[in-house]
Amino acid sequence: MAALLVVLTIIVGLTLDFIVRQYELRKERELLSGLKPGAGSLALEKLEHPLGVFLSPTHLRVALDPAGPVRIGLDGFLNKVFGHVDEIQLPEPGKMVSVGSPLIRLRQGSRTIEIPSPVEGMVIRRVSENPNTDVMRQGWLLSLEPKDPARDLKGMKLGRQAREWLNSELERLADYLCSQPMMAGAAADGGQIVGGVIGLVDDATFYKFAHLFVPGSSALLDS
Repeated sequence: MAALLVVLTIIVGLTLDFIVRQYELRKERELLSGLKPGAGSLALEKLEHPLGVFLSPTHLRVALDPAGPVRIGLDGFLNKVFGHVDEIQLPEPGKMVSVGSPLIRLRQGSRTIEIPSPVEGMVIRRVSENPNTDVMRQGWLLSLEPKDPARDLKGMKLGRQAREWLNSELERLADYLCSQPMMAGAAADGGQIVGGVIGLVDDATFYKFAHLFVPGSSALLDS
C-alpha cells in the first residue's frame, strides 16, 4: 500500500509538472522570439532534473522503479561542482544501509566526501564494479531494496520544485564562493559556476562546502 501511494504521488506530480513545464517552455519561446540579434543574452545556465525522479537534500537523485527497488545517483549540482572524480566507492551488494549512514564516497585528489544515504534498505546492485566519472555522469550508481520508501521519499523534492531548488543551490554556491577572497574571479565565468570548481578551492572551503551543501556528509583529507 505504501509503495502504491508513492507511485500515485509520482503520477500526480508528473502530470502537474508536465503542464507547468509546457507553459514555461512556451513563455520562454515567446520571450526568445522577441529578441533581436545582439540584443543581449539569456544564457544563464540552468540545471535540469529528470521527470519522475526525487531529489534528496544531499543532492542525490532517487528513482522508484515499478518493481520496488530505488536507483540512486548524483544530481546535476554535484556533477557540475566536481566535474570529475578520481574514484567512486560504493557499498557491496547485500549491505544494509540506514538513512544518514555513508553511501557514496567521491575522491578527488587527496580529498574525499562521504555522502549519506537518503533511503534505508539493502544494496542489491552497483552499476559498475569500478565506477568512474563517466558512470557518475550517466546518473545512476546503485540500486537499493528500500525498507519504507513512502517514509524516506516523503521529504524529497520532485518536478518543478526539484528544478527550482537545484538552481537556487547553484546561486547560493556562487554567492558563497564570491565571498571567499581566494576565489575572486576564479569560480565564475560570466556569472556561471565553472565545472569542477570544487577542485579550485582550499581545504577549508572544501570542508565548509560539504557542511553547507551536503547535509550530514563527511569531508576527509588524505594524510
